[in-house]
Amino acid sequence: MSIIIRLKLMVFGPILIFLAIAAYLVTKDFNTYRDSQIADESVSLLIDISKLNNLLQVERGMGAGFIAGNVASEKLLGHRKKVDELLVILQNSISNYNHDKAYIKEYTEALAKLDQYRKHVDDKNAVVVHIKNYSSLIHKGFDFYKIAVNTTKDLPFISKVIQSNLSLEFAKENAGILRANLSNDVGNNRVLSEPRKIQLSKFYFSVENYMNVDVLNLPEKELLKLSKFKDQDHWKKVQSVYARLYMMSNDGELNEDPGEFFATISQSVTYINDVIGATFKEMHLKLEEKKSSAVLGLVQVFAFSAVFLFGMFLFGTKLMKYFLSSVYRSIAAMEDLEKGKISPSSESIPKDEFGKIFSSIENLKLNLVNIFKQEQVNWQQIGESLEAQKVAEKEARELAEMAKKEKEQAIKSAQEAEEAKRLSAEKELEAIAAMDKAKQSEEKSKKMAERDRQRLEIIRENASELATASEELKASGTSLSENSIGVKNTMQESAENFSGIHNQLDELMNAANDLIKLAGEVESSSSETSNVVRAGIEKSQASKDTMSKFESILELVSSSLLQINEIASQTNLLALNATIESARAGEFGKGFAVVAEEVKNLSQETEKVTSDVNERMNELREAFKSINLTVDGFFGSLSSVEEQQSVNLKLVNEQMTKVNLMTSKVSGMNNQFNSALSKISDLSVVINGFAGQADETLVVSGKMTEISHKLNQSAA
Repeated sequence: MSIIIRLKLMVFGPILIFLAIAAYLVTKDFNTYRDSQIADESVSLLIDISKLNNLLQVERGMGAGFIAGNVASEKLLGHRKKVDELLVILQNSISNYNHDKAYIKEYTEALAKLDQYRKHVDDKNAVVVHIKNYSSLIHKGFDFYKIAVNTTKDLPFISKVIQSNLSLEFAKENAGILRANLSNDVGNNRVLSEPRKIQLSKFYFSVENYMNVDVLNLPEKELLKLSKFKDQDHWKKVQSVYARLYMMSNDGELNEDPGEFFATISQSVTYINDVIGATFKEMHLKLEEKKSSAVLGLVQVFAFSAVFLFGMFLFGTKLMKYFLSSVYRSIAAMEDLEKGKISPSSESIPKDEFGKIFSSIENLKLNLVNIFKQEQVNWQQIGESLEAQKVAEKEARELAEMAKKEKEQAIKSAQEAEEAKRLSAEKELEAIAAMDKAKQSEEKSKKMAERDRQRLEIIRENASELATASEELKASGTSLSENSIGVKNTMQESAENFSGIHNQLDELMNAANDLIKLAGEVESSSSETSNVVRAGIEKSQASKDTMSKFESILELVSSSLLQINEIASQTNLLALNATIESARAGEFGKGFAVVAEEVKNLSQETEKVTSDVNERMNELREAFKSINLTVDGFFGSLSSVEEQQSVNLKLVNEQMTKVNLMTSKVSGMNNQFNSALSKISDLSVVINGFAGQADETLVVSGKMTEISHKLNQSAA
């Protein structure tokens, strides 16, 4: 066996054995830590599920109270009606029997009873509000339960823990209900059949065994220990809560303050959560101890591994230096190569295998020296090429500068030529404008001469017309004097006729005002009818919206029924699982089998009830559709009535507009007649002066004739 193989066995053999042992210990501690971590997270899930399960049980009891409250509310309303009737009778009796003391006493008691019933009704309303505030917790609880089951479906042990815990909590709940049933039956002296007594006795006995259990037999006993209820007084309070729920659901009476009642429920839930929390806290502490132990084991393994590896490193180094001196010389030669020291060594070369490696490294150094010299020559040639390239680049830059200057000079010359061309074009435009201006002045002079000639013609024509007008004015002045007397007589007759027309217009105005008043009353009546019809349409629309809301509520209820059906199916599966587990438990699981059977019956009854309710919901949905059709027909009738009413009102408004327009026209005519009468009076005065003005007109006509002669002379 060569020295290399022996050295490998001496150095790496113990290290490999140690690493295998360390890997086994690390894997074991890591698996323990991982399992403890998963179990700890599952315990947290169990705590949350238990709390939500208790909330669901409280909500179930509150739902029963809500149903009983509705029944009680109906009874209370009936009682209130009877009390009101009793009050009327008592009042009549008191008045008939002269304030008899017996009747007064009964009357006072009736009033007190009425106040008591009203108080219960108010409390019932408060209960309804309280239940609505907690309704969302039910949906959250179901969602969380589904998430928890999906999270733990790959962990059979955790799934069994969850199912067993839920079954135990359900058994505790049924124990309370059973005790309530028994106490209620005994308290009411209710006669029970023999099968019922036997069934209740077996169920009660099996539940009592569960109530006294200390440890649930599961594969990991230390992970799940449930404490029994040591506070018997508080457990009796829990029983009384379930008993009152049972009495409310069966008798429908609400004989106590709901606030105190639900406060008791809250205290019971708090107590149950405290017990479960204490149990799971103990489990959590044990899991923390396991995790701490696993972490400590990991730390110990890593610490021992570090010490062992450090010792092996020191021992191995000395061993290597003793047996592998040639190897270290080869390593030193390689380090020289890395640092750039390529000069050959003067040491003697050993003849073993590592000596061959050392010789190869020395030859490599010689080759590197030759390559380095050749590279120096190459770099010198590259430097000369770079210098020549720099000179060529400098000459190219100078040529580029010269070309740039020549280009700028050419651009400048082109700009100067363009400027000269522009100036010559401007001078040419100025010359053309001067020629146009001269032509315009010449045309303007011609137009002014033509205008003067036309004015002279107009003056001649006006002079002729003025002479003619003076002759006509003279003739009209003569006729005006003759006709003034006839016009005066005609004016007097017109004044008398206008006076009669004025009286008839007054009568027409009065009739029009009466017609406007009547049309206003018709419009007011039509507006009221339109408002009534419009209110009917709005109420019909509101009814239609309400029906739509009812339909949406029906859809929500149907969705809730589907969820309840799904929950019943899940409960049935849980009952089947519980039956299987009880069969495995043997004699100790018989009572648990009875609980599972009761749970199964309850889930089947729930499915049956939800099916019946769903059928009723379908019938109710059909009834709402029929009502919607009726409302739509009524809504269409009202809409047609409103449209006809709008048309009639529009016609009335148009007629009123026409009457108003006619009235305004008649009023305007009346005013015009008054103005005409006034003007006729004024004209009679004016006509009296026409005779005197006729003479003046003759004088003016003579002057106009003279002016026309002068104009003709000036035009010539």
